[in-house]
Amino acid sequence: MGDFDNVEISFEDPSSTIPEGIYTVEISSCEKKDSKAGNPYLALEAKVVGEKFAGWILRDNFNLWYEDSDTDKQDMVREIAGRQFGSLLKAVDMDKAPDNASALQGLKVEAIVGIEASNNPDYPGDNNRIEGYQPISSDTSFPPKDDVPDLGVSNSEAKPKKPSL
Repeated sequence: MGDFDNVEISFEDPSSTIPEGIYTVEISSCEKKDSKAGNPYLALEAKVVGEKFAGWILRDNFNLWYEDSDTDKQDMVREIAGRQFGSLLKAVDMDKAPDNASALQGLKVEAIVGIEASNNPDYPGDNNRIEGYQPISSDTSFPPKDDVPDLGVSNSEAKPKKPSL
């Protein structure tokens, strides 16, 4: 028997991205950090949960405290970051920012994931980018919890009656 019998080998290049789509993720870390330029930002790391691409790590940064001598640029960057962060907070059902960023750890949300080309020559290839957040689809029960259809009778008459004993 050979060393590689019963081993599946692929000669395709491994992908550095997952396909565009909406994925349920769990926030594994969220913390305030400083950039190389000294600007504080919020760094989020989320792990894909579910059947497809489980364990895949996605990252997002929020430049909430960005500073620049060009105040118009500074205001624009902060406004965009504030909207993105607000989208995340709304998706996890928070109406204001928590006292500490780590309070977001362990929460689940749906991440809208896209793909962008790398602009870093040291790391060529495509990268995943979180384009937005939304709440996890809530009602996945079966059968669906629809209202009783209009059958020309009142709801009490349309409901099945309990069998008599």
